Amino acid sequence: MPLRTLIADNFWLKLLSFVLACLIWLSVRANIGTGSGDATRTFEGRPILLLTDVAEHVAMVASPNQASVTVRGPAAVVQELADQDIHVYVRLHDNSQTFGQFPVNAHVPAGVTVMLITPASAAVKPAAAR
Repeated sequence: MPLRTLIADNFWLKLLSFVLACLIWLSVRANIGTGSGDATRTFEGRPILLLTDVAEHVAMVASPNQASVTVRGPAAVVQELADQDIHVYVRLHDNSQTFGQFPVNAHVPAGVTVMLITPASAAVKPAAAR
């Protein structure tokens, strides 16, 4: 196939495809360079709360009793977060057992995502009598 045929056949379609490919490449390249404007922040030593059923009156403690939470979100929102905005808890009322190893959860404000909770689980046991 001669070179002239490769270029001349469907020339306008080939030119349109080339222009669209260049525009897509430029838009992707521009967005990669700017980033998303997200920030990451870690909150150390947040107390682990125990969420129990209303009828449950047994004193319990979590071990460990503190957790670190790493969050990600828009930089302006993450920088405005205070320690009191991050609530770490173990939910006990979903399970039939009251004591044992349970996953640690965190509640954060809207627009912010929990990236990591350390430790991932906590042991719940009866509180020692005083």
